[in-house]
Amino acid sequence: MPVTRCICREVDFRKLLARAEHLGCPVPAAELPEAEFLAAFNTLQDDTGLGTDCGTCVPYAQVALRTCRCVLPVMSQAELDRALDRSAVPVPQSGVSFAANPTG
Repeated sequence: MPVTRCICREVDFRKLLARAEHLGCPVPAAELPEAEFLAAFNTLQDDTGLGTDCGTCVPYAQVALRTCRCVLPVMSQAELDRALDRSAVPVPQSGVSFAANPTG
């Protein structure tokens, strides 16, 4: 059975990505520096409640946000760690940021 949502809060990853775009987060967020990615993810958690109960969905939701993949296989912790490895992701030179209130 694939992982597609936060079960506790019924937040579908497709809706999560749409909400991220609405809030001004680049989707996929693969090129965001780690601190900006975590700030964006925390804002999405505050906004949707995703991952605030049991937390099992958090790494899956992070993979979804980084990759735009909304249907994910069940993964071991090692596989999740690899999927979230950002050591090979280039940091953008421009100041890409997460805007809670986009202008435009």
